[in-house]
Amino acid sequence: MCDLSSAATRQLLLERAQLKHIIEFPKAAQSRETQIFANVTQGTCIYQFTKTLPNGEPIKISVGNDSRTIADLVFSPIAKDSIMALYPELRCFPHIRAGGVSVLEKIAANKTIKPLRYYAEKIVQGDLNLTTHSARFSNKPSPVRLLRGRHVGRFVVKYDDAIEYCEPGFMADKVVANRRETFLVSQEVTGTVDPRRLNFALTNEPQTEFLWGHTVNKTLLKNQTHSMAFLALLNSKFMDWFFRITSTNNHVQGYELESLPILKMSDADRQQLDKLVTQILNAKDTDPAADTKDSEAEIDRLVYGLYGLTREEIDVVEGRR
Repeated sequence: MCDLSSAATRQLLLERAQLKHIIEFPKAAQSRETQIFANVTQGTCIYQFTKTLPNGEPIKISVGNDSRTIADLVFSPIAKDSIMALYPELRCFPHIRAGGVSVLEKIAANKTIKPLRYYAEKIVQGDLNLTTHSARFSNKPSPVRLLRGRHVGRFVVKYDDAIEYCEPGFMADKVVANRRETFLVSQEVTGTVDPRRLNFALTNEPQTEFLWGHTVNKTLLKNQTHSMAFLALLNSKFMDWFFRITSTNNHVQGYELESLPILKMSDADRQQLDKLVTQILNAKDTDPAADTKDSEAEIDRLVYGLYGLTREEIDVVEGRR
């Protein structure tokens, strides 16, 4: 439905066929008794289409099915044009439930929304490969620490938790860039049932030299003065929801981040988000375990307002519907 490897297949179905519906069965049902295919350990999708040019009818998607729901499927219709606007390269069929389609169509219709790649100078996967470069780091102290995905917390980098070090002089240009530039870093591997899949932090003014392993994604904005506001946006519940409906495994791939919908913000909007992020960073600087839920909830409320979500749509994003 969303993997990069199947993008050409989805393009073919959208452009050369009338896609009637998609029925998805997850690899694990709610209970063993309701598993539709008893011995299948992979999620299954059934597509029905006619070999004719599209006639403009919406595509109906039904997700999360099992042997109880198959006799009375619940479909969420989404327009082909919305899919093309939301996912112009990947042509994703989102893992969407009833109520969520209106959120996606609202995003697709908003001309001020651009994908993250529009604002990014680059989105890359770490500095070094933890497997092929394993001989270049160890527990022997050096001026350059090795940071992995586990060292990326929500909003902050856990520099002091890193107890591995890289050889002096190894990837010296990247060490310099990591100190000079303000990167948005995120975990590249997260559990599919984790409360949050997107966990971003800033590498702003670090007190140490370091290199990132490939279990981290690094995003460098064209305008780094906007990094704080983007940090708030990328850590919001709304953005996590948008990511989840097209994520099919426990990796957070660069091409997935590139597609995240970023709204054009006013100076006032950015200042509000900057203020809340500053509150969170100050609290974390004083106490890394500080409770910042109130500030994070206020960020979520601001983001919902920026994207124009209704009360009902917010309930969908937060899993209450």
